[in-house]
Formats: sequence, structure tokens, C-alpha cells
Amino acid sequence: MVAALTTKDVDDASQAGPLLDQVAGAVISFTSDGGYDQDRGYDSVAQYHPEAAETVPT
Repeated sequence: MVAALTTKDVDDASQAGPLLDQVAGAVISFTSDGGYDQDRGYDSVAQYHPEAAETVPT
């Protein structure tokens, strides 16, 4: 599990790539809050771990 704390000035979806950089093994799922519900967030997960399921609860 990885996590990042940011200020209110940082777009959550911009952190998907840096978070995924911290993972050494395979990612089975990527669960996040609605702040990641953007194309940039989905694209990062697909780029790093195309087999991962994505869940963005609202």
C-alpha cells in the first residue's frame, strides 16, 4: 500500500503516477476517492499496470 499527503493546491490525479512509482510488484487494483476520477488518473494506472482493476468510489 502506498499513500501521499498533499496540499489543497495539488490535483489528486497528478499523484497517481508518483504513487505507482513506489510499487515494486504488480498492482491488482487501484482504489481511490473521487479526486482521482479523471482521465489522467485512469491513464496513469493503465500505463503502469494495464491489468489492474480501477475503483473510484464517489
